[in-house]
Parts: sequence; structure tokens; C-alpha cells
Amino acid sequence: MKDLVTVFTPVYNRKNLIGNLYQSLLSQTYKNFEWIIVDDGSTDDIDEIIKSYQNEDRILIRFIKQENGGKHRAINNGVLHAKGELFYIVDSDDYLTKDSIERIVFHYQYIKNNDKFAGVCGMKCFPDGSRIGKDQLAIAGMLHDIGKLKLEGYINGQEQNPMVIEELKYVRMHSTLGYEILKDQGYSDYVLESILYHHENFDGSGYPSNRSGKDIPMGARILRVCDVYAALSMDRPYRKALEKDEVLRLMIDEIKNFDMQVFLAFQRVIHKGGNYGIKKETGYRNEGHFTEGNGNP
Repeated sequence: MKDLVTVFTPVYNRKNLIGNLYQSLLSQTYKNFEWIIVDDGSTDDIDEIIKSYQNEDRILIRFIKQENGGKHRAINNGVLHAKGELFYIVDSDDYLTKDSIERIVFHYQYIKNNDKFAGVCGMKCFPDGSRIGKDQLAIAGMLHDIGKLKLEGYINGQEQNPMVIEELKYVRMHSTLGYEILKDQGYSDYVLESILYHHENFDGSGYPSNRSGKDIPMGARILRVCDVYAALSMDRPYRKALEKDEVLRLMIDEIKNFDMQVFLAFQRVIHKGGNYGIKKETGYRNEGHFTEGNGNP
């Protein structure tokens, strides 16, 4: 008999997000799995959604409720109830490629009796199959503001006071200038487009092209979130750095500017203590210029 896999998902008020994961589980090429969902005290009636999935009877689903106690307790609870030989954690706002479980089981066969291995893991990817976290995104993060080198005359003199409209007009050229600087230097289209569009807002209110939604390249959507967080959480000559919770509150107030899926993934990084890494990838900056509520300088 093929190895039974337990797909485990902790949930807390994810009623509107879990549907994509469910659909991806229905499409799996490897069918010998159970789906255990531990509800960590949700208040959004997600149990009705799960019950409807169970009534469809297309995959084996076990739904367990507990009082709110955090993800770690939910995982421990899931392990206690799991019947699979493999325990595969998938968050409720993620979804799987159709061969995801099959590939894990395939690789597991080569290590299952080798005590040097503790488990199998993989990289997350975008819907087109390209991997998240490759060097290209880090390169774009380090170079995203290089266009400001051509605007030093407008930036350097603003260390004490916010910029006026005329000066902002020039500073908002920096993403296009960065693209122009790098386009003939051998960088990939992924890097170049991430830099060019990293100030576009998801609702179409950004610059330089007023792109919106999925018309904004994924790399630019990721940089948009990271860049705003870095800008608000670092000291400026005209204000002190904001605390993490305050920064996130401000970003949630302006959520229309961000890809929701990217922002949710970003929150997970923040709550795991990823502050240093985010600032590093988006660049340590101390330009003394004005930042609007939506993070656009």
C-alpha cells in the first residue's frame, strides 16, 4: 500500500482563504492522503465551509476544533490525530501544485530508512511555477532604489523637512531612472521589471504607470510591501522609527495598495522575527525625505 500522507492545516478565521487550498487538494495526482484541519478558535464560521467540503466526500477530511492557543498548539494537536506516515504542513492561504504530494512521496522513498534525514521540504513558487526566494528577488531588493543616485541634488537637501510637491515629482522618477541605469547591464527582465514597478499600488494609484492588480509583476508586488515596511520602521531625521505593530497597523489601513496574498505571507515572516532580513533585502536607507501614509516617497 502506498504511504498515507497527512496534509495538515491550522486555521484561524480563514473562511475566505481556504478554498484555493481545497481545490488544489482535489487536483492532486497522489490520492492516498488525509486532510486534517485544526481550528484554533475561529469566529468566522469556517466550520460551515469545512462541513460543506466533507459533505462533498471527495477527499478524507478531519476537522478538529480547539480553544485559541496558537499555531504551535494546533500543530501538536494535529500530530496527535494524524494517521499518515508523513505529516505535511500547508497553511490555509497557500495552495499546492497538482503533483506536490506525489513529489514529496517520491523523494521520501530514497530517505525513509536513512536516519540522517529528518524530513522533506520544498520551495514555494508563484502560480507560473517560478520559485519564490531565488537570487533574482534579492538582487532586485538591493538595487531597487539605485535611480536615486541621479537625484541626489533633490534628496540630500531634505534631511530636516518634508518634500514639497515639485521635489516629489522628481523623486518619483527614481524607479524609471533605476530601470534605465540597469537595463543594459545584463540583469534579467524579472529584476528590471521589479525595480521599474516597485512603487505601483495594487489599486492602480501608484507610479510610474498606474498599473494595478496582477498587471504588476510579482517581484514588484513583493518589493512594494517590503519597501513600505522598511521605510516606516527605520529612523528618519524628522521622526523616529515606528514600532512593528504600528507599522503593520498603518499598512493594514492602506491594504488597498498591496497584493493581499503577498501581504499575508509578509506578515508570517514578520511574526517569525524577520525584521532584520527584510530591512537587509530592501536596503538600509536613511534618505531624509517625506513618506506619505501609503509609503510612496
